[in-house]
Amino acid sequence: MLELMMFTGAVIVAVVIYLLIKGHEARVVLIGAGILMACIGGAPMQSLDAFAKSMTNAGLIKAVCSCMGFAMVMRFTSCDKHLINAMANVISKVRPLLIPGVVLGTFLVNIALPSAAGTAAAAGAIFIPLLMGAGVHPAIAAAAVKCGTYGSMLNPGLAHNPFVAKIAGVDVMEVIGFHYVANFASLFTAMIAITIIGYFMHEEKGYVAEGLEIEQDFKINYLYALMPALPIVILLLGATKLVPMFKMEVPTR
Repeated sequence: MLELMMFTGAVIVAVVIYLLIKGHEARVVLIGAGILMACIGGAPMQSLDAFAKSMTNAGLIKAVCSCMGFAMVMRFTSCDKHLINAMANVISKVRPLLIPGVVLGTFLVNIALPSAAGTAAAAGAIFIPLLMGAGVHPAIAAAAVKCGTYGSMLNPGLAHNPFVAKIAGVDVMEVIGFHYVANFASLFTAMIAITIIGYFMHEEKGYVAEGLEIEQDFKINYLYALMPALPIVILLLGATKLVPMFKMEVPTR
């Protein structure tokens, strides 16, 4: 019986991976797989009960809801658009920094918008045409954006951070303060690696892409552009005790 359940679980995991590769909604696929596994295990309501219990977790609700609200405000006020265009405007003037600049730019956007899909849609729509218009191959352009989608690990609203904090019995910013060094290390490793690959494969220039331009007439308000990253900077300065007076909970910032 145990062997059968293990085999069935492996099949479900394989199907989940296949559906995710095919681009199906990740949350629906994972929730469906969890419910199915719970049913096979003879506890069909356990997964739903666990979900309901998590919905009443005060720490989780405060962190996620406040960050989701902030991301919605940034989208409504177009601050995220100002940020993306500001970074595109800067890195487009220094060609050697194009690829690493896009990785870093996407990383910063992903801090404010913790959804990797949302970041790819928002930042990718600007940065990929920017790189392709500069002659960078589409594969390298897409990879540069992908390499930057680890900034969400510094956002307290990312689902993983509150869950880890709850399990460890610590504040969510303590979790981020512990792993931010590794996060930045992975960022710089990705920046260097993707840049070297682009130059080694001769895909950093020479690609011809017609009609791919960013909004040249977009008027950037740099105060708006700074807003998406400001709360995260405040939280990190407080969590790392560089500026003790900035130590505060997520909803407060």
